[in-house]
Amino acid sequence: MTRSALFAALALGLAGTANAQTTPAERPVLPADSVAIDSLAADSSSTAIEPSEERARELYREGLDLYRADNLEESLLKYEEALLYGESYAPAGLGRAQVLTRLGRLEDARNAFESAVAMAETSDAANASDIQTAARRGLDQVTEAITARSAAAEAAQQNEAAAATADKVEQATQMLSGNEITMAQATDAYALLEQARMDGYDPDLVAFYYAKALNAMDRGADAVPYAETALAASEGQADRSAFYIQLGLAQMDAGNPDAARAAFGSITEGQAWHGWAQHYIGQLDAEPGAEG
Repeated sequence: MTRSALFAALALGLAGTANAQTTPAERPVLPADSVAIDSLAADSSSTAIEPSEERARELYREGLDLYRADNLEESLLKYEEALLYGESYAPAGLGRAQVLTRLGRLEDARNAFESAVAMAETSDAANASDIQTAARRGLDQVTEAITARSAAAEAAQQNEAAAATADKVEQATQMLSGNEITMAQATDAYALLEQARMDGYDPDLVAFYYAKALNAMDRGADAVPYAETALAASEGQADRSAFYIQLGLAQMDAGNPDAARAAFGSITEGQAWHGWAQHYIGQLDAEPGAEG
């Protein structure tokens, strides 16, 4: 063979190798490949479940026995396995929904009852109508239970929130219960009252404490409407002097001496805050330009 013929033969051989590597469809199946393919085929066939109403019925009966024995978790597994063999096998669908109900999984039970109703509608079994009726009844009961549970949870949440709000109000009123209120106490108490108001608490119910806090914070103009509201709400009480005091202090700080004097003057002798009322009237009278 000449040297040029040898090079041509080598070139053809290399080209054939390159083509074999870049064309997978033409690659011969090796023994190891055959074993792998056979194994995959065997695995896929072993996991496949052939529909069988007879097997579904057997599993359903096993599940029913477990259900009657209160072995709910095992019963559920049997019902679900029965549905693998008969996805429209209505008795297993109903059984599954009933087990889920007893387990307290109400949302899952509602979906299961809906599925059982659909199964019964397309079933040609003699008792399909009874299954459908039972499934609809179960669906109504579960839906009602879900609604009741949601309402109870919402009520509990509201009660918890109301208790937290009441605690804020209690803390604030205790901080403002003394006669000598510091600026820091007043500020903290006012913040608590504002939190309660944002929670939905009616500020008019604690208008007196709002007025007291704002007066201690030197915010008389803001305190006036609260003091007036508290005074109006105190109608009928034997001694309303504490309310008049807060109104008088608010009017003084707001720059309304006449209104302040009228509030203090409404406190008669013998009432708890009469002495302080006279003291504040004296302060008003001592101010430059005050009319006696």
